[in-house]
Amino acid sequence: MILPLKERLKKAASLVGGVSSCKKTGRPPESIVADVGCDHAYLSLYLVLTGRCREAIASDIRPGPLSAASQNIRRYGCEEKIHTLLTDGLAGIEAYSPTDIVICGMGGDTIIAILKDALFVKKQGMRLILQPMTGTAELALYLAAEGFRLTAERYALEGKKSYRILAAVYEGEPYELPAADALTGRLFFEEDREAYREYFQKVIRTIRKKIGGYPNGHPNSLYLCELLSELLKKESALPSLPAAKLPSVHACPDPGAK
Repeated sequence: MILPLKERLKKAASLVGGVSSCKKTGRPPESIVADVGCDHAYLSLYLVLTGRCREAIASDIRPGPLSAASQNIRRYGCEEKIHTLLTDGLAGIEAYSPTDIVICGMGGDTIIAILKDALFVKKQGMRLILQPMTGTAELALYLAAEGFRLTAERYALEGKKSYRILAAVYEGEPYELPAADALTGRLFFEEDREAYREYFQKVIRTIRKKIGGYPNGHPNSLYLCELLSELLKKESALPSLPAAKLPSVHACPDPGAK
C-alpha cells in the first residue's frame, strides 16, 4: 500500500481511537471516523487499510475532490468501508454515528465554526482530532471553554514548517486553559521532539515580532512581554529546548519601573 500521506496527516491518524491507538491492543478497531474535508480521501484510506478504524466517512464541500475521493476508494476496494458525503462541515454526518471526527488542513476559525454548527459533537466521549493551519491557540481555548479535554498532541515537520495536532474528548466541564499552554501545548511523544522545538520557537518568534509593533509601555506590549516571559520559563524547563534570551532591542520594560 502506497499512499501519498503527508506527515501531519500521519500524526493525526495515530490519534484516532485515543492515545492507546498508537499501540497494538490485539482488539479489532471499533472507531468510525468522520474525515471532514477529505480532499482525495487519502487519510480515510490510510485509516481503513492500516486497521485503525472500522469505517470512515469521507466528506467534502466540493464535488471535484469528492469525485476524486470516490475513484481512490474504488481503486483500493474500500467501497464497503468508506462512505462519501457531499456536505458542508459536519452536516448529515451524525447519521453515521462517528466515534472520531478528524478535521485537518483548515484554519482554526473555520474548524471552530464547523464544531459550533454541529451540536452532536457534544456527546460524552466524542473524540476530536484537529490539525489547524492557523489559529491553533484560539482553537485550544475554544475546546477548553466548551468542555473538551485535551488528551494528546502531535507535532509534525514538513520541510521548514511545523504543525500541531490536537486530540480532545468531550467531557462537558469547561475549564480555563492558560495562554502559554494554549500557544505551545506540551510534548506527549518523544519522537515529536524536533517538531515541537520548532513549533515552540515559532510561537516565540511571533510574539517577539508583535512586541516590536508596539511602543514601550503600551498595554498590549506589557501583556505580551509577560506572556513571553512565561513561555521562556516553560522553554527553559524543557531539556530538549535551549533557553532563549529576551530581545535586546525593544526589550520588555521592568513591570516595577515607573
